[in-house]
Amino acid sequence: MTDQTMLAINYTIQFEGVVWKQFLNETNQYLIIEERHQDELKCNFHCIDLAKESISETIHPSDDWWETIAKVSENELSTTLYGEQNAENKGENLYPFLTETTANQKKSIHLPSFYNEETQKKYFEDVKEFLSDNLGISPLFAVEYLEYNELIIISYYIHASKKLENHISIFNSEDGNMIYTNCIGTNLNGIAFDTFFVVDSQLIFIKNLRELINIQLTINS
Repeated sequence: MTDQTMLAINYTIQFEGVVWKQFLNETNQYLIIEERHQDELKCNFHCIDLAKESISETIHPSDDWWETIAKVSENELSTTLYGEQNAENKGENLYPFLTETTANQKKSIHLPSFYNEETQKKYFEDVKEFLSDNLGISPLFAVEYLEYNELIIISYYIHASKKLENHISIFNSEDGNMIYTNCIGTNLNGIAFDTFFVVDSQLIFIKNLRELINIQLTINS
């Protein structure tokens, strides 16, 4: 049984380029997105306040394509610089980004467990059995699993036209009913890590490398 009306989408944000990296700042209030435009050899760093529905600030790095985010603190991100002809580290830049006075209180974050089919076989098989019983599917290679309040959130992979698809599904832990599902990656050659996380009752994930989706994990009666 599926009822996708039980969870509300808080907001979505579309990106013209490809989402290459994502970081939470130290208070888990801001999500920093590294967006890349390969045709133009340019990139942007977007600062998103997770409590709002838009990009709060965009940073245009001074070295464009040859710069990538290395780490993020509470209100500053550092980047690594590379040479145009090779991957040699050429140094770093620091960029401050906006924070509000309420940013001092750290928000709780919940990350999924990653279960590989080979190295965490027992846990992978348990999740595989759950998906088989409730959806009639057999996930491949690895899954990400999180129990949050009375919900179970699973990211998994299935075959599709000789490639892989990445799906995320949410279940009611009491009866196993699926209450939300979304295909978040298509035509994939391999698997990924950290495909979703939960902050302050918000489920956050990137779909098709171009869309940020924020879902409120409160079941509507």
